[in-house]
Amino acid sequence: MTEQEQALLDSMEQGSPAYNALYRKLNQTFRSQYDAFVYGNWGLREGARHRVTQEAKLDQRMIQTMKARLGNCAVFYVGDPKALYQKYYVRLDPSDYCRTAKLIGDDLWIPDAFAKKLLGECLSVKDGYVNLSAYCHERQDVSLYHYEDSLLYVFVPSTEAPFSELIKTYPDIDIRVDAVYTERQFLDRLVCFFTHPIFPEDVVCDAEQTRSVIAHYSYPTDLTDFMGHPFLDVASPSIVMTKENGKRIYWASHEKTVIIKCVPNQPEESKTETLLWRRAEDEDKWTCMGSVDEMRWGSVFEANGKIYLLGSVRWKFDIQIAELQPNGGFKTAIIVPSASGCGANGPNAILHSNGRIYKAYNKKIISAPADADLLNPDSWTVSQHIQEIITMSWLKDQTGVSDFNYLCIEEGEMLKKGSDLYVMYRLNHELAPLNHAVLAKVYWEGENLKLKEPQYIDIPTTLTKIGVKYDAVSDRYCALTSTKFVSHDSARMNIALLHSKDLVNWSNAGNILVEREMMNEELSAQAHGYNYADLIIDGEDIHFVLREASGDDAQWWHEGNFFTFYTVRDFRSLIK
Repeated sequence: MTEQEQALLDSMEQGSPAYNALYRKLNQTFRSQYDAFVYGNWGLREGARHRVTQEAKLDQRMIQTMKARLGNCAVFYVGDPKALYQKYYVRLDPSDYCRTAKLIGDDLWIPDAFAKKLLGECLSVKDGYVNLSAYCHERQDVSLYHYEDSLLYVFVPSTEAPFSELIKTYPDIDIRVDAVYTERQFLDRLVCFFTHPIFPEDVVCDAEQTRSVIAHYSYPTDLTDFMGHPFLDVASPSIVMTKENGKRIYWASHEKTVIIKCVPNQPEESKTETLLWRRAEDEDKWTCMGSVDEMRWGSVFEANGKIYLLGSVRWKFDIQIAELQPNGGFKTAIIVPSASGCGANGPNAILHSNGRIYKAYNKKIISAPADADLLNPDSWTVSQHIQEIITMSWLKDQTGVSDFNYLCIEEGEMLKKGSDLYVMYRLNHELAPLNHAVLAKVYWEGENLKLKEPQYIDIPTTLTKIGVKYDAVSDRYCALTSTKFVSHDSARMNIALLHSKDLVNWSNAGNILVEREMMNEELSAQAHGYNYADLIIDGEDIHFVLREASGDDAQWWHEGNFFTFYTVRDFRSLIK
């Protein structure tokens, strides 16, 4: 793009039809996750920007077909216990994570457990391994490609199958490909994206096998204008557990928003609502119990045998509560006006302590007696502003530097430590935007709710929310968040389990979820994400819900298309 063309683009309204049309003309791109495959520098050798066809619309569809076709292939790295198979990284031997693909002489050997899955027949096994090179040498219908100067091997069931699926699927598009697109050509292009044998990182438990989809809002994958098409966005995951006649009942809530124009950091919305879901422990499916219109950042909780949602009115910042009615529907009330200065919120868990309930907002904390009329504004007390104690002078004392931008962000978590109450905010400042938080004591001074004694703490996290719960059995605080293991500060491609005895010193027990779809780390960071985990402790297990961006119909890492439920079984064995 020339300087004149860039200047013309900069002069136009970002996201307008004219802007989008010119952007696509100059960049030949849809500004979607597929750009990373087709146009971007990520994953392409030597940063090359090249195309397969002369149709941008076709390239987008071709990438989807390429991903689907990978189901017939398998990608191995020598020394890696995983293979890329059916669009996902899978274990070569689920019973032994130490067994890897290995070279013996010039031959590639793989664990017999995966060989049976891949080849579907009885094989000659030696010490639990199968010689894949020898198998392919004896067959005419399969091939094994070794990419020189690398440890990468690709198993292909067919060597010269023409790349003709698009012609059959989309006959209305002129494909203008000079030659038949063979399987080897397909692999040569595809393999550019697998340049990170150390990615994804390992997990320490089987939480990813417990995935339960509560809601899924599919984003269209065949559009010519990704920026201008409305789509549904999952946000604000929240969960709580109650008991009914001795049976566990799980309640989960999330925000559903219609985004009508997706300009990065400047979305326009036409509708927001918070949905409430219910599932008994002996049930497989979740039931939607209703929704609250215009509620944002809602959190579900129980008080006096009733279920509530506590959030904000969209963009007005009035704090709103909704009580689930016995016969369905909700009774709602504004309990704290926006003039109180609480500001934007998040789906932060409600803390029960000494007969009161507490919820942290981005700037203040609200509280009410648990047995009060929670729909009565007079029942609620609002604390002082967090930045009355988190001042520039205080930060200078912690960092040794003054005059920099900072923000207590990702809302906050109310926590109890002995008989004391605390609030923890992730601290985002330009000197070190990651791995820091502020812990402040919450106390009552007469009828006033106050904050004092802030502590500057280190905690491994990216630019995301930290969900925290106290476990009385282990006497530890357990947290779920994304941690940084790629170059992007905002990457949310994993969920790690953190733990602490004192809320100040934190340890990382390891990843419990890692994004395993068919992408290298750069592509994954842009397209997929595990957002805003909220958790509960249930006996030996942790259950948590996520705003999840995954699959082919994800819009980008930040905008969730799934609302999902996971379980970390026997979690205390991980935090010893």
